[in-house]
Amino acid sequence: MGMSAFGNSAYIPLTLIEIFPVTLPAVAGRFGLEIPTLYIGVYLLVLSPLLWSVGNFLVSGGSGRIKLKDFLSAPLIGILAGFSVVFLHLQPVLFNPKLPFFHIYSALNRIAPVTLPLIMISLGSMIANLSYKKDKNHSRIKVTLCVSLIRFLFLPALFFSLYFLLFKKLALSPVQIWVIFLEMHIPPAANLSVMAAQAEINEDTVSFTLLVTYILYLFLLPLYLLFFLSLPGIL
Repeated sequence: MGMSAFGNSAYIPLTLIEIFPVTLPAVAGRFGLEIPTLYIGVYLLVLSPLLWSVGNFLVSGGSGRIKLKDFLSAPLIGILAGFSVVFLHLQPVLFNPKLPFFHIYSALNRIAPVTLPLIMISLGSMIANLSYKKDKNHSRIKVTLCVSLIRFLFLPALFFSLYFLLFKKLALSPVQIWVIFLEMHIPPAANLSVMAAQAEINEDTVSFTLLVTYILYLFLLPLYLLFFLSLPGIL
């Protein structure tokens, strides 16, 4: 449930938004960079607290009730801080080199890119330590198959159905549809590996499922993108 419900909604969509303009100039001209990034930030404002509370609860086999403090996470604080700067018009203060805030921001901005490599190292170590014990009930394969079907078949089919049945009636802009497409065509969240490692439970299942789904995604993404760009009204 955790891996099916929570996709890699930040790293992969943001990376694709930056990469596609280089390889597909038509995408940059049509969708741009700043507005899609803003939409993803708004999406993460809701998803990130859910991932680190409900997602963590499901993956780590939590018991009892989810506490309110579980919804407060570092990504949520970062997103709220970013929106606060915009809404309170603090850019002149934050980006003024004569003030100390600029140098603090620059230092934090340099540290931030380390997050993804650390998560990948954690996931890589889990994959390297995959148990080779015989899976009597094939539970690991069943979980991986279930998650793959939901993330790579059900959600994409739902997106294309919504495009023809709902998005046109709502008159959504191509940029909005682009962001929805990215968020509905992604593998499970890589952060789930960190949660499983911290709890020391479900590590084999999570690492195996992430390994398989990310390999599948490398082959499926070009097909998804081809279908998306072929939709009437997108380009």
